[in-house]
Amino acid sequence: MNDFLRDKRVWYGAGILVALLIFGGVVWFFRKPATQLPGEIASSTQEQTATTTASTTASSPSPAETTVSKSLTYEQALAQYADRRIQIQPGCQLSPATPVFKNGTYVMFDNRIPTAQAIALDGVWYIVGGYGFRIIRLSAVRLPHTITVDCGSGRNNGQITLQG
Repeated sequence: MNDFLRDKRVWYGAGILVALLIFGGVVWFFRKPATQLPGEIASSTQEQTATTTASTTASSPSPAETTVSKSLTYEQALAQYADRRIQIQPGCQLSPATPVFKNGTYVMFDNRIPTAQAIALDGVWYIVGGYGFRIIRLSAVRLPHTITVDCGSGRNNGQITLQG
């Protein structure tokens, strides 16, 4: 047993195993599926039950956090966010695809298809229910900042520019 522990190959093998475990843990941490992020699916009755904040920086996104709880019907949200609405169309087409908002603006993401859609704003994932909507606060530390929007399995489906 003593000779076994004195063998350098055993120690090298154990070191490689530990390094692989650490690497795997880091990869797992940064690739969590969207279901593990905070958030709710907007109901198909077209009501939104939570307002969510996405704070981003120019270099990396920070986690999403749930803030003020507020219940809005779809009609109320349309009236309140008429000039701050982004529609998710079939094929994950965003309309408008490249809007410009002031930093800290609350924006309505309006899903116009019957199935739920996953969208990512600078890598922070949200789920918007079928024919539902989600209100998200957009902010960045450094301005101007361009938020990359990914939808479903697509990448760079749109960009949102934040200004001061």
